[in-house]
Amino acid sequence: MSPPASSAMDIAGLDATLAAVHRVLVPGGSFVFVIGHPCFLAPDAFTTEGAGTWGRFVGSYLEDRFWRSTNPDGVRRVGNFHRTLSTYVNAIVSAGLILDELTEPPAGESFGRSEPVYLNVPIFLGARCRRPAG
Repeated sequence: MSPPASSAMDIAGLDATLAAVHRVLVPGGSFVFVIGHPCFLAPDAFTTEGAGTWGRFVGSYLEDRFWRSTNPDGVRRVGNFHRTLSTYVNAIVSAGLILDELTEPPAGESFGRSEPVYLNVPIFLGARCRRPAG
């Protein structure tokens, strides 16, 4: 059976959510979440190309806040909660969970062809946490 998954960037109350996850997990149970990578899918970030290399310019990373994309065709036009990587890790620890693994998977071949920047930077961040066994 797969562990439950969540998109923590769509949840306003991250601390309360992770506390609830800790409460309902059996000892040793796992919780997995996948989010848009907070370092590269930050508010006001944009794709840029220079000298034949694609990258992301991130102008506003350090402020945790709700934001919406100004792109009317963008996937974040409904909005989400940008949080720094340290906010996520500290919330996991504060909830009493153990962070077992972080992953930053590369773009798949098809998506990489359509969005070449994600061949150079990850678009997602995944985390696997667990409730301590004892």
